[in-house]
Amino acid sequence: MTTTGRAAIFRGFGQPFEIRDYPVPEPGPGAAVVRITLANVCGSDLHTWRGDLDPAKRGRALPIHQGHEGTGRISALGEGVTNDSNGQPLAVGDRVVFAYFFPCGRCRACLRGKEWTCPNRMHPRATSCEVWPHFKGTFGDYFYLYPNHIVFRVPDELPDELVAGVNCAMAQVTAGWDLANVRVGETVVIQGAGGLGLYAIAVARERGAGRIIVVDGVPERLEVAAMFGADEFVDLSALPSAPGRIRRVRELTDGWGADVVMEVGGFPRITEEGLQMVASGGRYVEIGNISPGLTYAADPALWVTQNITIYGNNHYSRRHLFDALSLLQRCSGKYPFAKIVSHKFALEDINEAFAQQDKGAITRSSLIP
Repeated sequence: MTTTGRAAIFRGFGQPFEIRDYPVPEPGPGAAVVRITLANVCGSDLHTWRGDLDPAKRGRALPIHQGHEGTGRISALGEGVTNDSNGQPLAVGDRVVFAYFFPCGRCRACLRGKEWTCPNRMHPRATSCEVWPHFKGTFGDYFYLYPNHIVFRVPDELPDELVAGVNCAMAQVTAGWDLANVRVGETVVIQGAGGLGLYAIAVARERGAGRIIVVDGVPERLEVAAMFGADEFVDLSALPSAPGRIRRVRELTDGWGADVVMEVGGFPRITEEGLQMVASGGRYVEIGNISPGLTYAADPALWVTQNITIYGNNHYSRRHLFDALSLLQRCSGKYPFAKIVSHKFALEDINEAFAQQDKGAITRSSLIP
């Protein structure tokens, strides 16, 4: 292993990313170091870059080694690490997918089997990347897996381009549909056809969803959503008002509304709209809004009188990550997963990657160290 590695550093809103070199850490007992081979720009990264999301409000210290979605190879293993989270042998050089957060295993949430709700799971971001082990993000050469990490070996037949989105977007929507218990034949609405939305189509279909309706306004995204097998589309450019879009969803569901609506667009006004698309007795899954302090006008009587259940979902369990990887392996030829990442950039071109993805035509971009 080389002695230093590069990391793309976020220093604050309005400032360009900076590439810095840091010493590559030796993994402690129970830990590991991953050599990143491909990392994707997630919508949450864009929210931070745009200034929609204040890292301080989420307990994050600047500067930040940015990025969380990606894949790589084991570069070094700490003492006692011999297997992945499925009990398979793990060795230096193995391709892996990993959770980018680290439940403590020592709190009430973890005790109750809800490790993804552990309040300490993002503890590495409480200190800046100036603090050891430095490599706390995926936009760079390395990522440090703390003890109690979640990691799975990647099947040889799956290329990095397909695997890179598993540990955030795909596992996240897998968890969301699971929490809402999407059942065979149900109608679902997906608000947003970016990376999460496209994965959500595939996962919902594999769970047995009957009709899948996608809401978005970017032609390129709607085109790819059609390739994934979405049944109906609510185009924001054709229906610019929220009442018109709500009415259209009602028309597509015989006046009833959707059994489950999932929000992956990341703006509060979408939530206000989406809740009115839910059928009586239905469920709403909120994933996209992660920026503290942003609000919308809520009418709680709607939830009560319509008996709507709302699930807020951030992160996932080890089972969800494994299920997402397994689904990808089984269905890699069934869905055009390769279309989710539309552009690749060298790590040095990270600022250009963000500028281009921010324009909306890019569903997701990848950074190559």
